[in-house]
Amino acid sequence: MAEKTHKQTLGTLYDSVRNAYRQAGCAGPGHRARQLLDYLGIAAPGEALTYPDKVVSDAEINKVQDGLTRNLAGEPVSRISGHREFYGLDFLLSKETLDPRPETELIVDLVRKRFTDPDQALSILDLGTGTGCLLITLLTLYPESCGVAVDISEGALRTAYGNARCHHVEARMACVCGDWHQALTARFDVIVANPPYIAREVIPGLAESVRRFDPILALDGGKDGFMEYKKIFSGLERLFYPHSRAYFEIGYDQENGIMRLAEESRVASCKVHPDNGGNSRVAEIACGDK
Repeated sequence: MAEKTHKQTLGTLYDSVRNAYRQAGCAGPGHRARQLLDYLGIAAPGEALTYPDKVVSDAEINKVQDGLTRNLAGEPVSRISGHREFYGLDFLLSKETLDPRPETELIVDLVRKRFTDPDQALSILDLGTGTGCLLITLLTLYPESCGVAVDISEGALRTAYGNARCHHVEARMACVCGDWHQALTARFDVIVANPPYIAREVIPGLAESVRRFDPILALDGGKDGFMEYKKIFSGLERLFYPHSRAYFEIGYDQENGIMRLAEESRVASCKVHPDNGGNSRVAEIACGDK
């Protein structure tokens, strides 16, 4: 009689991953285990608890073991899986793109608060687009709108265009390889950006998951963290209509600096919005109507 082979179940796989995180001293081992299984496409959140007897293949087990090893070594789950959720949408990552953060979703919230009609046809500019998460999310929410994605990295633009195709907005999105808005002459209703704003001397002290796996080009804001913002603010007003708004992500300690830069640039107004943690996060810029 042939010997029966033992099949591992989703429940036992989940338990082993959770225990590995617990033994490593990781906070929230159950959440981390569910996230890993979800991002690797093994089980949707909660499925390990709902269908613990589901049989998993050897290939799936090997995939999880590899991902677990890499994650415990400091590599983010999103980098291991190659994708990240942003505003309920899934975005592919690449080595040329920043891994989108939940705090950046505030920019989308503020645009929706200001431009309340989802059927209006907005022209949107995304400076330093990376994965394209900001522009693509907005194009999804405003189906009559179109936009331009700008990045200095051709690799990032390829990733952004791939994401646009995944979300079926590529026909409404143009990609421009360049240094911020210097090559542009058009005006836009909405301008969004999450540029590098981390002071160079701070970068060595960043979390390993950021320092090792996010591209330095997307992090390094120069000596004071405002090097790229100074470029963005130079000539920014020519891109505005009177009703236009720009929404720029900033660091938690940069409110005074961005207000000063805005004043020097003679924009009409600059208001800083906090994130859910109460930290300064997004500067809202107007060059016409206040």
